[in-house]
Amino acid sequence: MENDQNYPQVEGQQTPQNQNRTISSHSTASLVLGLVATVAWIIPLIGYPVTIIGLVQGAKGFREDGSGRATAGKVLNIIFLIFTVFSSIFGILYMSGAF
Repeated sequence: MENDQNYPQVEGQQTPQNQNRTISSHSTASLVLGLVATVAWIIPLIGYPVTIIGLVQGAKGFREDGSGRATAGKVLNIIFLIFTVFSSIFGILYMSGAF
């Protein structure tokens, strides 16, 4: 029994299903923006757009290919969006004289 690559296949062994699978550029963009968000959350003016765009790209990428990159990007962006919200609240309280 031969598979697509002319390698002998052991009976009961399955060929890799995802071998020719392509990763969506939206998934990669989401992961990259999630990594940028690890620093961008400190300045909310930068953190909000980076994390929100990263979430949108992650959702698009997950719909297209369901890859782990899209999932990792979405998780990073959600975590650092929460950090950005807390950074905003702290900044507002600090500037109002509460601290």
